[in-house]
Amino acid sequence: MLYGDLGDVDIFKIHKRSGKVSLLKYDDFDGKPLPELQERVKVNLRRQFIEVFDHRSPDRQEILYFKERYVAKDHPKRAMWEEFSRCLQNLDLDLNTGYGPSKQELLSLLAGKGLTIDIKRAGNSAEVNEQE
Repeated sequence: MLYGDLGDVDIFKIHKRSGKVSLLKYDDFDGKPLPELQERVKVNLRRQFIEVFDHRSPDRQEILYFKERYVAKDHPKRAMWEEFSRCLQNLDLDLNTGYGPSKQELLSLLAGKGLTIDIKRAGNSAEVNEQE
């Protein structure tokens, strides 16, 4: 066995050409509209070799944009996540290149536009609002 409990993994990425699989763990994938990457495990299936990368650095917190793309069409929260993604796209943030802005960069960009992200944990909803 190369890797332990797969139940902790939120996203599996299959790299067909290289024969690798990436296992991505996020903090509160289902609860946060923009979960932060915590750990990435890259498994080289051909060589049976694994690499573990810790992404919990406070310097660059990598967040997952458009997470509705990674869940089934009938996921109960998919429509809410799609609406949140549309809201971010309407802000003219460049979310389509690379990994998108880090958490710190996003908060700075929003503050520059006079906006904040309001995340209501109990109802699992999220909104982009004007700063008061």
